[in-house]
Amino acid sequence: MNSFNKIGFKKNYNYKRYSPEKEDFRSAFQRDRDRILHSNAFRRLAHKTQVFFLISNQDHFRNRLTHSLEVSQIARSISSIMQLDEALTEAISLAHDLGHPPFGHIGEGILNHVMLDLSNAGFNHNIQTLRIITKLERKYGAFDGLNLTYETLDGVLKHGGPVTNNISSYYQKFSLNYNINLTTQSSLEAQVAAISDDIAYNCHDIDDGIRANLFALDDLAEIDLIRNSLMSIKSDYPNIDASRLAHELKRNLINSFIIDIVDESTKNLNTNKIKTHNDIVNCKSGIIVLSEYMKEQMNEIRAFLSANMYENKLILDHSNYAGEVIKGLFFFYKENLNKLPLKLKLQTDNPQIINRAICDFISGMTDNYADEQYKEYLKES
Repeated sequence: MNSFNKIGFKKNYNYKRYSPEKEDFRSAFQRDRDRILHSNAFRRLAHKTQVFFLISNQDHFRNRLTHSLEVSQIARSISSIMQLDEALTEAISLAHDLGHPPFGHIGEGILNHVMLDLSNAGFNHNIQTLRIITKLERKYGAFDGLNLTYETLDGVLKHGGPVTNNISSYYQKFSLNYNINLTTQSSLEAQVAAISDDIAYNCHDIDDGIRANLFALDDLAEIDLIRNSLMSIKSDYPNIDASRLAHELKRNLINSFIIDIVDESTKNLNTNKIKTHNDIVNCKSGIIVLSEYMKEQMNEIRAFLSANMYENKLILDHSNYAGEVIKGLFFFYKENLNKLPLKLKLQTDNPQIINRAICDFISGMTDNYADEQYKEYLKES
C-alpha cells in the first residue's frame, strides 16, 4: 500500500468563521468537530433510523448515530494514512447526517412530498443539515447555529461533490452568504468523508441484514470480493463460527476498500500533478476514488442490499407506517398550532413560515418520539 507525503493542504485553509471568534487551545477544525459532537441534533441521531425502526431488539441494530461514528472512524483512518487534516475529516463525517428526519429516507420522502404540495419548497436532509449547523441549533450567546469554519461548511455542503444540477434557491443563497463556490470540487477531507459513508453503510448494512435474518453469508458469495474474502477467512480460521465469520468479513471488506482508495487516490494525485489545495478544488473530477474493479464490487453489494434488504417486506411494511406517522403529524400540527412547543409558537399567519416551522419540528424528532406523538394525537381518531 502506498502513502503520500504532505503537500501543503493544511496551509491553504483560512479557518474563518461567519462570526469571528478567538480560537482556543484546539485547532479550528477540532473545535468544529467538538461543537458537532455536543449538538442536540447529533445526540438525537441515537434514536433515528438507519435501516430498521420500531422493531423488537432494535438496540442491536445500527442507528444514525452509530452510522455517523463509523463513517468518522473509516474517514479518519484514510485521512491518517494520507496525512490529511483528521479533525476536518471527522467534523464533516459527523455532521453529514444531522438533517435526517425520523424514519430515515422514508421520512425524508414524505416530508419532501408534503412540503412540495404546500409550499413548493420541499425537504432535503442535506439542506436541513446546513440549516441546523447555521441556524436551528441555538446554544451559544453570540450566534445561532454552530458557527463552523467555512472549510467545514464547504465540506458538508459538497461532501457528495460539486453542486451543478438543479441548484436550489437555498443552495444559491447559502453559497453567497458563506462565499462557497458550488461548482468546484470539495476538499480531500470532504471527499474522504463521502466515500467513507458509502463504505460504512454498505459493509455495516450487510452486518445488520444478517443479524435480522434477511439473508445469509452464503447468499453474498455471488459477489467476487465477498466470496474471496470468505474463502480467505475460512482458510485462516477453519472452525470459525457464523457470528465471527460475519464480523471478519465486514472487517476485511472495510480494509480492502481503504487500501484500494489510498492506492487509487495516490495515482490520481500524481497523474493530475496535484500540489496545492487550489489544484484539488479546480480539478475536473474528484481525487478520492475507488478503482474500477472495486467500484463494480461496491455496486454489486449495493444492488444485493437493495433487492434483499431495502425492498424486503419487513422494511416496506414499516415504511408504510412511518409514512402515516409523518404525514399525519404534519397536518395535525397545521390544524393545532397550539400543540407546538412554546419556542415554536409563531406570531404570524404566513403559511410558508408556519409550514417550515412544522417541518423543522417534525424533522428534529426521534423515531420513538414521532411514534409516541402519533399514538397520542391520531391513533385513536
